[in-house]
Amino acid sequence: MKQVIGLISICLFCSTLLSAQLSISIESQSVKLGDEVCLEVMVEGFQNILSFQAEFIQDDSLLTFSRFIHSNFPDSLWEDTYAHDARIAWISNDLINGSSIEDSTSLISVCYTTNKTGVSPISIFHKPTGPLWFQFLPLEVYNSEEQLLEVAIQEGVVIIEEPAAAKETEGVEENLTTSTSNVLLPKYSFQLFPNLVVDYLKIIGTDHTAKDIHLYGMDGHLYQHFQTTNKEVRIQTNHLAKGSYLVYIRTDLGSVTRKFVKM
Repeated sequence: MKQVIGLISICLFCSTLLSAQLSISIESQSVKLGDEVCLEVMVEGFQNILSFQAEFIQDDSLLTFSRFIHSNFPDSLWEDTYAHDARIAWISNDLINGSSIEDSTSLISVCYTTNKTGVSPISIFHKPTGPLWFQFLPLEVYNSEEQLLEVAIQEGVVIIEEPAAAKETEGVEENLTTSTSNVLLPKYSFQLFPNLVVDYLKIIGTDHTAKDIHLYGMDGHLYQHFQTTNKEVRIQTNHLAKGSYLVYIRTDLGSVTRKFVKM
């Protein structure tokens, strides 16, 4: 405990903010209403880290935090929950060199129970709430030089569907939570044109070719699903009402979720 208090006291006066050297990517998944969903949190650049804290945030009307599983934090890990939000605080046992994790490693999985259909972004709040000392650390990660790291975050998305809707597509599509769909691809893997959609949406793969494409409303309604082997896909959208929509794209190597606006 003395080590913990000492480290916190030191970091309160750390003034150096390094450019993004740590990247966190949160997985996206589609799930049936009533099921639990667990999202992997992947890291890049977790090198010589002294301390880490994060608060995961979601749409509380759609999801309720349930637990953390599969922790790969080195040394000790402290977990806390408050008002349906999941918070983690971790401090390395090695206060000289810090701790490291290999790139593309799943740091931990955060799990939620589903409350109703819809689409919920999953992100990390940059200023966690809770105990007083927690609030003094607006960003989460310090390295062994006692420098505050800027963290690049790729949000995840949970799409919650009615069980009946999932049964309608049974035999046509594979379960969206297969091992390949659990690999989160960078958003730049697919480009969407135009920025503001009217009659059609064009999806172009930059590094990957789409295998399955799902078009969802923000309420979780599945408007369209089809399979393809083309690197460039055109979707008619003139039948859609104005508003925001999500495209969930699966490939043989992973999945990505992109958002677009229909005018």
